[in-house]
Amino acid sequence: MDIAKKIVTILNETLESEEINDYNSELIIDSLLFIKIIIKLEDAFGCEIPASKLLLSELNTVTKITSIIESII
Repeated sequence: MDIAKKIVTILNETLESEEINDYNSELIIDSLLFIKIIIKLEDAFGCEIPASKLLLSELNTVTKITSIIESII
């Protein structure tokens, strides 16, 4: 499974109410859900997302999340 597809799977499991189909669609989530997603991403990829990137504006699309994950693994 490629990184983007794995991210989409994690997001779809976490965002139970909406399904992600477009990698450039902006995620509409609150801060608590954002933290849950970060934890799941870090666990799934065995990495730690840098504090400088822990902003919803930095991680609000699948494309942006994929780019950051690829840069740290």
